[in-house]
Amino acid sequence: MLEELYGRRVMPPEESPSVERFHSCVLSLREAVDRYWGLLHGQGDANDGARLMPVSAEHVFIAEAFDEVLNRFSATALFGLSEAERRRFDYACLLLRDLSRAVVSQVLWRHEKGIDKDLRMLLHERDAAIKVYFVRDSLSARARIDEIMLDYSRRDETRPLLRGLKLIFCPSDFDADRSKHTDFMNRFLLDIVMRDLLFGVVFGRLNRHDFETFLNHGGPLGLKFAVLDEITKHGLDHGPTFRDRLGYRTSSPIREATTMLAATGLVRRVGSSILLMPSLKGRMLLDLTRLMLIEYDSCDDWSPEVKLILRHLGTPAERPVSAHERSDPPTNGVGRLIEAAKYCELQFDRNLLAGVDFENPKLYSTFEWREFYERIRGAPGVTARWFDDEESLFFVDTEERE
Repeated sequence: MLEELYGRRVMPPEESPSVERFHSCVLSLREAVDRYWGLLHGQGDANDGARLMPVSAEHVFIAEAFDEVLNRFSATALFGLSEAERRRFDYACLLLRDLSRAVVSQVLWRHEKGIDKDLRMLLHERDAAIKVYFVRDSLSARARIDEIMLDYSRRDETRPLLRGLKLIFCPSDFDADRSKHTDFMNRFLLDIVMRDLLFGVVFGRLNRHDFETFLNHGGPLGLKFAVLDEITKHGLDHGPTFRDRLGYRTSSPIREATTMLAATGLVRRVGSSILLMPSLKGRMLLDLTRLMLIEYDSCDDWSPEVKLILRHLGTPAERPVSAHERSDPPTNGVGRLIEAAKYCELQFDRNLLAGVDFENPKLYSTFEWREFYERIRGAPGVTARWFDDEESLFFVDTEERE
């Protein structure tokens, strides 16, 4: 088959009269295989590609819809999106939030015999943190995938390769030529990417319970934001110093706020000590609040993306009435959130939007975990690995591990 495609004969090693000739044959074979992979995934020229079976319209639609969802939410500035080399994959990108995560994806639609090849190719892509496999749903496809994953999970050397794999089973009767089907698939992929990829990994697994607990926490107005902001920036390793930075000396409300934040995972407590460090989830809540403050002050309504995020977090997306248009405190959750964020500046001189470029906002940042590690190095049970967040696929540099 390779000879037919490329017009060359790949000589078997037994016919090679020398070691040099043998190596030449091996290189020719590698080149042919690499080119064949490229053609399978749309990276060859038109003449070569014409000889291969065409990709289905459903396959193309799913790959493009995945790209559109990521691009749509990256416009919120909650994460960045950068192109990456596709190589053998249907889609690849770098997703930037807290750290750079490489994302690759494959789509299987017509040929279930390709499951083994696709899945093993995804699992062995060691540079990718997130590996997404869109599969046309069927009992036979699920059974084969389950068989492969079970085989990988049984062996110590292959079990870690399953980390970051996201399986998305798509309705088997999807027809890309029918508008009702494509409308449904757009909604289906939007919801599942938001749930399984963004909130399930990238946004630190911020969930409805965490969000509601934070919204409903009382205390001095704005204090919970001031405490979360201070811990996210500097951590808490000395009570009096922490209170000085807040400009607030009453211990009890601070203790209640830190207890709530640690219980929800919006900050991380070191063992049973008073030491508190930032979490990916808490960083996300602050960034989401910044986005909402920007839209509250500059737009007549929430953007569709913020509405979707609030819906996912179980909060009505009703836009709160501004302070000068009402006489009573806000009653809905979003209103209380906006008021508390604004009072964070009024009462504690902490502007959550400080440093934000409103013309070209970038609300995410790299998590500089080393700075915090130096503060708690030597604490019982603490090594660099303490900063790993496996479910969010956040792992510290291997050379820094102890």
